[in-house]
Amino acid sequence: MWVISESFGPHTPAQWLALSRPMVRPVSAAADSKFRLHYDPAIAVPFNLATEGSAQRDEKMLWQLYDNIAAATLVVRGAQSDLLSRDTAHAMTQGGPQARLVEFEGVGHAPTLIAQDQLAAVAGFLLA
Repeated sequence: MWVISESFGPHTPAQWLALSRPMVRPVSAAADSKFRLHYDPAIAVPFNLATEGSAQRDEKMLWQLYDNIAAATLVVRGAQSDLLSRDTAHAMTQGGPQARLVEFEGVGHAPTLIAQDQLAAVAGFLLA
């Protein structure tokens, strides 16, 4: 878990345990059971089925929906994210709710909101 979750940023062993415990399940009830990841392994299938045309259509629809958001919005991005590009995050500050963007260095996708600087950014937004 530690290696595959490395892009979520630096965490203490205790923080990793708290974060990863819900993501694994024992294979059996035996005390020496191995563990398996607890999520839908087919989660990426719809992304793999997308064509260039369907992806463009879906992205256009999502931007139209985004442009209708009226609530104050915070975009939280790990600076090394491989899912939310810097360009897309910046575009989110220009359209729709004109979101406030905060980025965290040393974090990919996605910030876990455990580090104090991450908590402070979210709290500051919510309490503003």
